[in-house]
Amino acid sequence: MNIIYAKLGKVRATKKQYLKIMENEGEALLLQQETTFEKGTGLETFLFNIEDEEVGLAGYKINSQYLHD
Repeated sequence: MNIIYAKLGKVRATKKQYLKIMENEGEALLLQQETTFEKGTGLETFLFNIEDEEVGLAGYKINSQYLHD
């Protein structure tokens, strides 16, 4: 996350784009949000595992053209 913040700056706003609860081998929550940073925008994808009423971050990805500049 430090690399993302160094390139894009602090988060200014987010807007939920997609939310899905998956129930295959346990429960998981997939969340995508369009995020506006100080120096650009990006689509963030979060994957959370839900187990025994505990929620944990299992994966994170960001797609932003501003990370490649």
